[in-house]
Amino acid sequence: EGWTRKADDGIRLMHEWVEELADLAAGSNSPPGAVRITGDLSLHEAAADRLSGLLAEHGMVAVKSPYVMEGRAIAWLGERRLLRGEADEPHAFVPNYTQLAEAEVKLLAKRRGE
Repeated sequence: EGWTRKADDGIRLMHEWVEELADLAAGSNSPPGAVRITGDLSLHEAAADRLSGLLAEHGMVAVKSPYVMEGRAIAWLGERRLLRGEADEPHAFVPNYTQLAEAEVKLLAKRRGE
């Protein structure tokens, strides 16, 4: 058995993503036995617990694996690619800005009077 990715990588709001994950898992013809939640869970503990409850209703579990990415992990991945002779064209890189910068969010909230 291996890992299966059901959605492309991206930045998502956790409270909305929980519902999508639960619906995706529950509606699958071959639902996973577990959904792994990894990363910095300090901000998302409540949402992870909610996902755990939603999955439990369908006989699945949410496995929480807290992890904070460190620069050395990214360096290790890059080194492996370089050793295999792989490289990206830096001028072809297109950033994926899927959410507003924190400063922009605060400015918009201030303008709305929040």
